[in-house]
Amino acid sequence: MVINNPILQMLSFTKNLLTNLLRCCIFIGFIKKFYTNELIKGVILFIGLGLLYFIFTLLIEYFLWLSTFGRTILFWLFVGVESFLLIRFIAFPLFKLFKLQQGINYQQASAIIGNHFSEVQDKLLNFLQLANQSQTSELLAASIEQKAASLQLRTRSFYLMRLFQSYY
Repeated sequence: MVINNPILQMLSFTKNLLTNLLRCCIFIGFIKKFYTNELIKGVILFIGLGLLYFIFTLLIEYFLWLSTFGRTILFWLFVGVESFLLIRFIAFPLFKLFKLQQGINYQQASAIIGNHFSEVQDKLLNFLQLANQSQTSELLAASIEQKAASLQLRTRSFYLMRLFQSYY
């Protein structure tokens, strides 16, 4: 679609610029930190559950005095459970962190951010939905700029509050 009106061209350019800046600055960083935290939790769970299962396996062997066949089954069961824990808690977050597997999208990330920060709520999701609309109008561009200005003010006040808290 070719836009002949210079005002609409400028608004369309502003909309695309704001959308790309928002995606680059907020969502990519958030998604990377989200999966880094998932990986850290996964390593802790892998080590914790792995040690518990190892102790459980040792206790079974100690009290039952299993034969060679029983110990072989216990060993391969231990290897299978540890492999499952490794894949579930470490490999999946790594695949999503390095984008080898599809992870959360921008809408899901904005919902997570909105749930965590009450001042943002669903404004971030509304901004994304408005920015993804294919039609360009002055009303749409004004709405996008209003949402972006609202989010920028809240983001600046949030960072100033964090900066103030870090010094005192």
